[in-house]
Formats: sequence, C-alpha cells, structure tokens
Amino acid sequence: RTFLGAWRPSDGIPGPLHREAVAHLPQSTASDHMHRALVQTALKLRENPHTKGAECLLYTHDEIAGQCLPDQLDTVEKIVCGEISKAMPLEWTENKEDGTSITHPLCCPADFGYGHNWKETHS
Repeated sequence: RTFLGAWRPSDGIPGPLHREAVAHLPQSTASDHMHRALVQTALKLRENPHTKGAECLLYTHDEIAGQCLPDQLDTVEKIVCGEISKAMPLEWTENKEDGTSITHPLCCPADFGYGHNWKETHS
C-alpha cells in the first residue's frame, strides 16, 4: 500500500521481484498526492464565489491544467499551489554536520503558469 492507503498489485509479490516493485512506492504516493490535490482543487474552485467558471481540465503525473478568467488568476493560483504544496504523509531526515538530525515533512514544490495556450503556460 502507498502511504495514502492505495493498494498496489505488487503488495503480494515475493522475493527479489518484490524489492524491485517496492521502488515504485514513492512514485505511487506522489501520484496519490496529485490526485488528492486535483480533487480538492476542483472542489475549492466550485465553492469559491471568486472562481465561478474556473475548472480543472486534466492532470498528468506532475501537473494540473485548467482554465479561468484573467481576473481569477491570483485566487486560482493560491488554491492550486496550496493544494499541491500540502505535506504528504512522509518525512525525510536531514543529518547535520554536528551529528544531530532534523525531520521535515515531504512537500511537493508547486509553480503556476498561465497563458492562452499550452506553450505560453510553460514559457
């Protein structure tokens, strides 16, 4: 299972093949995280009176694409980036030179692009 609880077919594979299959766990968790971000973003866009008509159109493994009116960009950006940047149920440990360590939540970085077409959003 991923850290967000999704079941993956590799859970029942024994032996060396299982070790290789386990390598997909971080990717599966990131995928679950993006799916959750998409669902929450779509709900918040529908509920917010300042984003009437704004909508998510599609998402890929690392991107949510949508459309909105130009005067909604700031609000939509805050919603989208806020959902993608939420901490995942994973942590990483930073080992300091003095022998101490600090545990941090794992968060996805988020940027926001916009334009009249796909090319403009990535320029």
